[in-house]
Amino acid sequence: MPEADTDGPGRREGALIGRAAESRVLRRAVTADGPLIVLVAGEPGIGKTSLAEDAAAHAPVAVFGRCWDGTGAPPFWPWAQAVRRLTGRHGELAEMLGATGEFALYEAFARLVAEHAAAHGRVLVVLDDLQWADASSLRLLEFLATTRACQELTVIATYRDTEVSGPLARTLATLVRLPHVERVTLGGLGEDAIAEYLRRAGADATRAAEVARRTGGNPFFLGELVHLDGGEVPGAVADVLRGRMAAMPPGAPGVLSAAALLGRDAPLDVLLDVVHDVMDVPRDEVLDVLDAAVRARLLTEHDLVYRFAHDIVRDVLRDGLAPLRRRRLHAGIAAVLERRGTHLAELAHHYREGLVISGMAAKAIEYARQAAAHAMAQFAYEDAVEHLRHAVALTGQLPVAASSESLVLRCDLLLGLAEAQSAAGMSTQVHASLEEAAEIADALGDDDRLARAALGFSDPLSWAMYEEWAAGGALTGRIERALRSQGEGSPWRSQLLAAFAVTGCFTRPVEESCALAAEAVREARLRGDDGSLLRALSAYEILSRGVAGHAERQAAIDEMTEVARRTGDLVAEWLALEAEHVELVKQGELERADRLLTWLSDTARRIRQPALLSLAAWLSAIHAYLRGDPGRALAEAEESVRLHPEGALGRDHAESRARVFRCLAARMRGDATAALALAEEALARRPGQPGWRVLRCAALLDLGRRDEAAEVLAELAHGGFAGMRGDIAYRFIPDLLSEVCLALGDRAAAAALHDLLLPHQGRLLGWSVTDLCLARLALARDDRDAAGPRLRAALALVRRSGVALYEKPILALLNSV
Repeated sequence: MPEADTDGPGRREGALIGRAAESRVLRRAVTADGPLIVLVAGEPGIGKTSLAEDAAAHAPVAVFGRCWDGTGAPPFWPWAQAVRRLTGRHGELAEMLGATGEFALYEAFARLVAEHAAAHGRVLVVLDDLQWADASSLRLLEFLATTRACQELTVIATYRDTEVSGPLARTLATLVRLPHVERVTLGGLGEDAIAEYLRRAGADATRAAEVARRTGGNPFFLGELVHLDGGEVPGAVADVLRGRMAAMPPGAPGVLSAAALLGRDAPLDVLLDVVHDVMDVPRDEVLDVLDAAVRARLLTEHDLVYRFAHDIVRDVLRDGLAPLRRRRLHAGIAAVLERRGTHLAELAHHYREGLVISGMAAKAIEYARQAAAHAMAQFAYEDAVEHLRHAVALTGQLPVAASSESLVLRCDLLLGLAEAQSAAGMSTQVHASLEEAAEIADALGDDDRLARAALGFSDPLSWAMYEEWAAGGALTGRIERALRSQGEGSPWRSQLLAAFAVTGCFTRPVEESCALAAEAVREARLRGDDGSLLRALSAYEILSRGVAGHAERQAAIDEMTEVARRTGDLVAEWLALEAEHVELVKQGELERADRLLTWLSDTARRIRQPALLSLAAWLSAIHAYLRGDPGRALAEAEESVRLHPEGALGRDHAESRARVFRCLAARMRGDATAALALAEEALARRPGQPGWRVLRCAALLDLGRRDEAAEVLAELAHGGFAGMRGDIAYRFIPDLLSEVCLALGDRAAAAALHDLLLPHQGRLLGWSVTDLCLARLALARDDRDAAGPRLRAALALVRRSGVALYEKPILALLNSV
């Protein structure tokens, strides 16, 4: 292609050629009413940033947050840049906002935006290159997309749709479901737009078709070709860039490669030190190279900080480095940054990537540890996970990897990794980390670390998902072994006792598990240990559902709430009030339970822990079910799984929560075949699980297979339902069992079940109306005189409480009586 006669269109102007429709969408977004997020996707160089910059020029207030390419970014990096530009403050995001917790940080940012918009007009935040955003930044974006506190905020987020995976994929899946989120996808320019571009550049517009084939209509590639010396169109942009560097001073490739490894921005003083230390290039020669790179449009310079004209340039330079050369440069950068006391995440990244001799591993591990601790303090849990994963892997590079000191270090790193994974909702990975930590502690004979590993398997938040613990028996042995290793007066004994009570609850009588939890409560009180007391009370509360009286349970819940508030433990307070919610539902106080559920849901969104979000959705599913809305119940149950797909024990166990409502909904719409298939599929995974055995029994009866149903009921009722004492209050079990007893006319089973349910008369038991269940059981024994008053009491309860699900079956039985 002939050399252009002019400098051609500016970068932004050139990128906007052929983008009139997309430009209108973004310009409209910066002055819209209400919160708005626009996702701008496309390949590298397609013009995403230029389009966002054009929109920013039309916004009352616009700030940019550019994501960091690599793992060395401080937590919340793009948001921190935005806050600095809004306020002039400096430091980490939490420090600038004065936040002391993750949800407080989110709310402080929303408050800052609202205040700034009130004073200066609607705020636009441009998040550039979202594919490189840390997971913490993505969580803040999700929060801003769902909060009502930012009515005067527009976020334009650009990302490469060729690099969508992991956390970004999950965030995009969440965002695109929201009504105030728009998507703009940029493709290559058409021939007409390319011809216009070439005309403005003074180039031959008749070559538009050929240029379109060679560049795919990518504006960045177009710009490179326009400024290429010589007439032949190259096959790849890398050829263009190599051609540019060939005309520069001899040291250009080395200097620019060092700049590329430093990151998106390369401060001059740091770059000079790195090139001088690693390459022994005189500073004057480095300055000559930088000047030439600016003239060649490879770099831009502002306040002695150099930035590549486009990330494609950086990609080419980094990809062209030989592996050992790359490592030497990283090691040199790490040494320079260490002298300057720069960000821990950067140091951890460069020391890890610069590892060329085993002696450097210890330093790389130490900085990774420090960076992880810093990330946890900034509520950037996923960042902490990444740092600690790298640190664990690096222990294999230590000079004596199998020494006791190295094993202790690896064990501690694994325990820290499990803590970060738990906070980030990575349940399956938590178990793998703790398994290895426990094996190391066992081998070392380290009782303290063994206890910490065992407790990591079991915490109150996972206990709240107790429907999953039917498969948790495998953990009981490890916790029991850790418990036996503790001597009298051990600070771990109460917590281990509580964990042992819960994880083994499906392998022993429920009364025995409650007694273990009560013992844990007594020990924690004696020690005056609030943390252990909260764990023990939580275990007791979970295990006593359906077996302890209301007054006894309420006392435990009140104590949980008081200790949680006194210690400022919001998650523990959430769990205490979730237990309060259970009691309100039992008493038929659904309106009060609705109000409490609003607090639980709002607080879960503020805390942003996947387990809490999932549990809040699960409670909403229960409310919808009791209100007689199976469709909404199923939708909320599916949402519960989506919010925390790994659950407490792994993906299959989380999925079981939704499977329960799929089965119930199938029965309610009369599809007994589907209900039976779901129950049998669940039993194939968890043989003998009582809830699914009851569902299977009911589905068999629905299909007219009475003999098989009677056989299942006989097995369940053996010994007066002795094998189900701990499950008799479980959700739908009383309702379905009483229904089956009546349909089959099993007087013996009805009598045994009646005795178990009688102490719970006048309220709900699980999701069941106890008086309705007792009325059915009376009818199964031909006691119509007892059934009538029970049915009238049940009808009064459901009408008072709004449990619409049961009104129709109660009225049908009343009419028959």
